[in-house]
Amino acid sequence: GRSIEFTEPAVIECSLVLVGEVVEVSGSFMSKVRSVCARCADEFAEDFRFEFDERFSRSQSEGNPDDVYSYSGDVIDLSPMIRDGILLNFPITSVCSPVCRGLCPVCGQNLNITQCSCSPVAERPENGDENPFAGLMELLNDDKEV
Repeated sequence: GRSIEFTEPAVIECSLVLVGEVVEVSGSFMSKVRSVCARCADEFAEDFRFEFDERFSRSQSEGNPDDVYSYSGDVIDLSPMIRDGILLNFPITSVCSPVCRGLCPVCGQNLNITQCSCSPVAERPENGDENPFAGLMELLNDDKEV
């Protein structure tokens, strides 16, 4: 459900080592992606980095496992490996800050900008019925260990 849009060029640092018929490629990928905070819905630039350690083989035969990328000639195309790394390491959700307070569940105001005067959701009756989770809020008010 998320789109991936890089806000600056990617930097790929890697080393290649030939071991028999296999080329071992290890290194890192670094860039920034445009993200939307899962708590407050503000857009921000998020650091995106992952490490990789993969193997490339000149021939994809029965003796090679499926986790080995193939190449032919004198050129190794890192694109499939980088694409797989991006998709496997991209976060499902992102938060702009560890202390992000998010949106008020009642009025939708961004609590990082202003504090609203809405009562907490657990205290508000819904459709005249008491919220079944209201008792859980009482646990937070006690200093007793649960």
